[in-house]
Amino acid sequence: MVWRNGRERVRCSLAALLVTGVVHDPRVAVHEPAKWVAKLRATDLQSQILFRVELGAGAHAGPSGRFAQANYEAEVHAFVLSQMGLGEAREP
Repeated sequence: MVWRNGRERVRCSLAALLVTGVVHDPRVAVHEPAKWVAKLRATDLQSQILFRVELGAGAHAGPSGRFAQANYEAEVHAFVLSQMGLGEAREP
């Protein structure tokens, strides 16, 4: 990824990203985060950039329903924990 700092260009790698989008979101159309992810992937080939799209009912705050929201939050937390190295199974 190339960042512009005033006049100089600085090449850096991004942290792992989990970008989420919702098909039925009236505020942000799903193609907007998809375009952003495509642009990031094109400029930074080394970073892990995942794009998760919620296809069911839901809006800007995530899926609707108590259990669907809990599953969504669990997936996000699992991604964060795996990036911290805490998601691997350990031998007793």
